[in-house]
Amino acid sequence: MGKVFYFIFCSWFFVSSWSLFSLAQDERPAGTFFTSEGMVFDVTFDRWDPQSDQMFFKQQGNSFQIEFSSFLCWGAPAEFSLTDFTLVLTDGSAWAGEAPKMKNGQDSKAQDSEVIEWETINLGALDFPLDDAAGILFPGVPTGTQERFLTELREAHFEEDVLIFKTGERIFGEFLTFEENTVTFQTRELASGVSEELLPELRQMHVAMDQLAALFFSGTLHLKSKPAPAAQKFFWFGLADGSLIRFQTNENRFNFQEIPPDQIVYVESPQKSQKFFNESLTSAAEKIEERCWLDELKPAEAKTRGREIWPSWKAGAEPDGKRLHSSGKIWRHGLGMTAGTSLKWNLEGDFRHFGVLPVLADSDRALAVPRVRCRILVDGKTAAEQILEPDSGPELVLVKVENAKELVLETTNLSETGKPVPGGAAVNWLNVFLSP
Repeated sequence: MGKVFYFIFCSWFFVSSWSLFSLAQDERPAGTFFTSEGMVFDVTFDRWDPQSDQMFFKQQGNSFQIEFSSFLCWGAPAEFSLTDFTLVLTDGSAWAGEAPKMKNGQDSKAQDSEVIEWETINLGALDFPLDDAAGILFPGVPTGTQERFLTELREAHFEEDVLIFKTGERIFGEFLTFEENTVTFQTRELASGVSEELLPELRQMHVAMDQLAALFFSGTLHLKSKPAPAAQKFFWFGLADGSLIRFQTNENRFNFQEIPPDQIVYVESPQKSQKFFNESLTSAAEKIEERCWLDELKPAEAKTRGREIWPSWKAGAEPDGKRLHSSGKIWRHGLGMTAGTSLKWNLEGDFRHFGVLPVLADSDRALAVPRVRCRILVDGKTAAEQILEPDSGPELVLVKVENAKELVLETTNLSETGKPVPGGAAVNWLNVFLSP
């Protein structure tokens, strides 16, 4: 039964990415609500009541509570952040935030204990004992690599701390501290010309954070694979900023009520949570073999306003490097392009359909942006065209590409008269895919 619902959940996740869950900024994310008996659509998370130890959801404005024994999951798993730091705790939680800082603990029993100060998006500054940290993932690391790091943290045991560079190199030793944008690390691996009978002398090194992919602390995650006792039941909460929180009903570590409900995008039940890392975490990244994500294919040609120069566009992010964000959620797949950019792909493979959700980047909605024309050309002919305005929501566009050899995505900034004008308006082509 669990595998059936897991299959349904994975299928729903990809389909829901194309569905019209267009949300006003003051609305909460809607998703499919799964129980052991079935599923309910367009459900929003309402609140957690710590007094009654109950969770409430809403459908069509009506609030309802659920029995934990039948609840499986709601919503879509949170996305890992590409632009923020991620602090992974020994319980498996992953908190997105700014660069970490170190300070002494305030516990009277451990005045000299080391604490990581973490500036989060939803809860502000939080303090975590260094002993509770399993590792830190640094910005700029692809999502797939981040997930492999998290799996390694869960399954491996490190006798020493491990510093992992973006080049792939690893150095073993002891983490000392964070100093502004550098990591101070102590290791014996930098010594040379030392007799085999003697231990190399410890040497300190200062490494800029932008050179690092991850920092693993000695030890391993404390997450248990066996079912937890009822007194220790826990849920997983996924936030829109990329945080993944392991939440127990008697949790006192942080004030859960302070998290804005519209930032909660995923809730998973205790009976599913024991398999979280094996199933739910990677379900968003699993590939359906016959589908191809266009952002994973390098375009054959890129132009800006007709000139063959390297344009302002990015795969998996907006042109300025920020994560793709629309309708209150982070999007794993897509392309960010400034108006005036066109990208061309030479199609290889037996594909029949191309699909995409074009939408103005959130950063442009607050500006006096005119209109942006998006065109999809197949073998030189316009297959679809859409005019995006600040209040336009993402709508699925499907185009036939059977036997086609060339696909072009084009954006043009328009004036009120419909003529092209210069400007830096940005368009997010969300969930760009090719399917048979």
